[in-house]
Amino acid sequence: MRRIGSDTIKGFTLIEILIVVSVTMLLAVGLLPVYSNLMSSAQLNDNTPRIIQALRQAQGQSLNRIGNVAHGVKFLSSAYVVYQGPDYNNRDSSLDQTYSLDSGLNLITTLTNNDVDFALGSGAPNNTGSVILTQVTLGHRTITINTLGAIDQQ
Repeated sequence: MRRIGSDTIKGFTLIEILIVVSVTMLLAVGLLPVYSNLMSSAQLNDNTPRIIQALRQAQGQSLNRIGNVAHGVKFLSSAYVVYQGPDYNNRDSSLDQTYSLDSGLNLITTLTNNDVDFALGSGAPNNTGSVILTQVTLGHRTITINTLGAIDQQ
């Protein structure tokens, strides 16, 4: 507020406005990496349980003899498919449930053919190993499938 003669002029000076805008911009630039890491972490935290759920769904359907055939999960680089059939190549593709990953996420597995089938009636996996969900900037989450059919996140 400035005073000119006996009149008082109310308002902000150009310098005051520039200082407020500069401080706001510095705060926004400083918080951008924090926000980016938060979003990356949320992607990993949201998608990992979905993959575990898909594996357990296929295992449960095999245990319960749904369709009287085995079930499995095929992992692609940016998606995964829950299928019904003895293996991915001999499945009934009309029953496929395909799930896409969020952008920036990729799947890597140590499974033979990036595929796991669960035996009809027992739910035992034909393949053991890890499914690794990677995020470009933050890291990864690992899901393991052991010989007993236990599916766990490490």
